[in-house]
Amino acid sequence: MRTAQSQRRGPRRPGLTFEDVVDRRGRTMGFLTITVLDRDGRIAAKSHGTMPVDGSSRFLDDTPA
Repeated sequence: MRTAQSQRRGPRRPGLTFEDVVDRRGRTMGFLTITVLDRDGRIAAKSHGTMPVDGSSRFLDDTPA
């Protein structure tokens, strides 16, 4: 990931879940959001980032592995 911004929502207990979403994918850049949920389903942190896409990136490929 090239850039990232994160917002933490306060202390949480162990048992975190990470959810990632490709918000938008352009010809050369992908825009991502990663949400961290605590075990009660509340948002513990949220990160936004960008990632270069060069056609050979396995991270933003839409085809199943």
